[in-house]
Amino acid sequence: MPTDDRNGNSDDARGTSREQLLDAAASVFAERGYSGASMEAIARAAGVTKGALYWNFESKADLFFSLLEERVDQRLRVLLNAAEAIAGEETVTPLVSREISALADEQRQIHLLTHEYWSLAARDPELGARYAARQRTLRELISHALVAHHEATSVALTHDPLELATAVLALATGLGMDRLIDPDAVPETLFGEILQLIYDGLVLRSASAALRPAGDAVDD
Repeated sequence: MPTDDRNGNSDDARGTSREQLLDAAASVFAERGYSGASMEAIARAAGVTKGALYWNFESKADLFFSLLEERVDQRLRVLLNAAEAIAGEETVTPLVSREISALADEQRQIHLLTHEYWSLAARDPELGARYAARQRTLRELISHALVAHHEATSVALTHDPLELATAVLALATGLGMDRLIDPDAVPETLFGEILQLIYDGLVLRSASAALRPAGDAVDD
């Protein structure tokens, strides 16, 4: 039978895979929501002691963000790195659009939990700080991919890439939310098509700026 040491750590912590703990957390979060889930309930679902769970995760928020990181954000990073690697190619936006849609479909419950967490984070400064840090990281990754695409196509970037990344992330989030409710209204190609429209507008703005006499102001 597992025993806890004086720090609350448990023998069974070392015999339980991280994936097993995350699977249990996903199940309990899905059933009870973020607010209703407890570390005790998650430990029971995983078949471990609460000490074993705390051996791996500092708190419920830490567990939730680990779930988000390992089931969603890692895949987003791979996608954005791939997009940066093939920057300038016509296949970039369709690839991103398909993968974002697939991620929303496959990790439906985690996306729902993310929106629940957002509503809590908007009211709790401590939770909000961690959520904001996660969003900043995603915006930076998106901005790098945007800059790479413009450099690859030799189109001057006439707007702040981090601001563009903020808008792109908000677009992906909003479309993902609608796709959860009404998939037919948000086909997997839609995100890519809107990204292409944004890019076409930036190309026109860049061309217009190039034709404008030096010293003329650019209206944003």
